[in-house]
Amino acid sequence: MQKTVLLIDDDFFARKVVVFALSREGYTICEVKDGASGLQNAFGGKFDLIITDLSMPHLDGWQLLTELKKHPATKKVPVIVISGSQEKEPLPNELRAGVKKFLLKPYSPSVLVSAVREIIGDSSSSMVVRSLPKVG
Repeated sequence: MQKTVLLIDDDFFARKVVVFALSREGYTICEVKDGASGLQNAFGGKFDLIITDLSMPHLDGWQLLTELKKHPATKKVPVIVISGSQEKEPLPNELRAGVKKFLLKPYSPSVLVSAVREIIGDSSSSMVVRSLPKVG
């Protein structure tokens, strides 16, 4: 069964790198460009993994992680956090539950692919990429 990843990042180039790397491996990627859209899509969809930046407009990654942890549909979905922050892991203890990996930008696409495989396993070889419209 194909694995679906929700990608939340306001950086267009960073999203395209993730989409390229993961779609080549057969994952379905749904991408959005801000935290509010990401949260709405996370609540309304079925995702095997969420990849999110921390610094975003409309709802930052900190707030996003807090809301994901509260909601029954998303509290058990694993998360990879990507950040340009120079701190190794700037996540408070209460937000670390559910966060399986923390990657500092810039990171190698192969490191991301390895992390995704480690967390949710391989996906089928079909390639599907969807861009979701901003809701609201």
